Amino acid sequence: MAEVKMTKVAKFNAIAEMVSADATFEDGTSVVEFLAHEVELTDKRNKRKTTKVSAKSVENAEIAEKIVSLLGENEKMTATEIAKALDLSSPQKVVGVVKNYATETITTEKEKGKSYYILK
Repeated sequence: MAEVKMTKVAKFNAIAEMVSADATFEDGTSVVEFLAHEVELTDKRNKRKTTKVSAKSVENAEIAEKIVSLLGENEKMTATEIAKALDLSSPQKVVGVVKNYATETITTEKEKGKSYYILK
């Protein structure tokens, strides 16, 4: 049976339902108000995280554009050839970028045991 994962917000809401509305901490503050505030903070933090594009994502999208351009000039190329032509760290970088950023424009073709990247 699959394990059900609860988000932090869902856990806060579940705890709020378990405690009585008039429950307070030792200092007199309301437990329900505290949990509502924590939900608000968590939602705010999560919203900020999902809208910000990382620098690495921007860099990889630019690399994907360069790969598409390079393949436009050449009929087909291996990951190693692309990595050397664009001065990338490794063929694995090419594979990852294509897989995550260019699947609509680039596909692979196998020939004599080698994988070649080609434009669709």
